[in-house]
Amino acid sequence: MNASLSLLGNYAKKNDKTALNLDRTVAAIGLKYTLSARTSLYTRYVSDKLDNLAAGATAQAAKVTTALVGVQHNF
Repeated sequence: MNASLSLLGNYAKKNDKTALNLDRTVAAIGLKYTLSARTSLYTRYVSDKLDNLAAGATAQAAKVTTALVGVQHNF
């Protein structure tokens, strides 16, 4: 993007071969803005989805989305 702004992305998929068969997909996208050599600001959006949940599980447990905003300082 430019010297101070970075695009971040992650994707992971788990194919569970156990008897529980809890497959999982995690996707994330974010931005990191560098303020100095050791300090940066970040924002991320993360989607975490579980497949093949038991019949009694709620829909809220099947998919969780999270928004993160913060400051990172490296010592």
